[in-house]
Amino acid sequence: MSQQDQVEFTLWLRENQKAFLRAAKVICFDTQNAEDVLQEALADVYKRWKKIREHENPEA
Repeated sequence: MSQQDQVEFTLWLRENQKAFLRAAKVICFDTQNAEDVLQEALADVYKRWKKIREHENPEA
């Protein structure tokens, strides 16, 4: 991943991390599980960021 991609991902994550965690807590009913699930999901997003960032709504 290029440095520019890393910067874009970091900014995107900072803007959306709280909302993602809230959604994960609703689904998991447990903060620790929600954090674990979110971490795994975001690791996958990071790996695929070049493709995901091109989507009109990458938060979806």
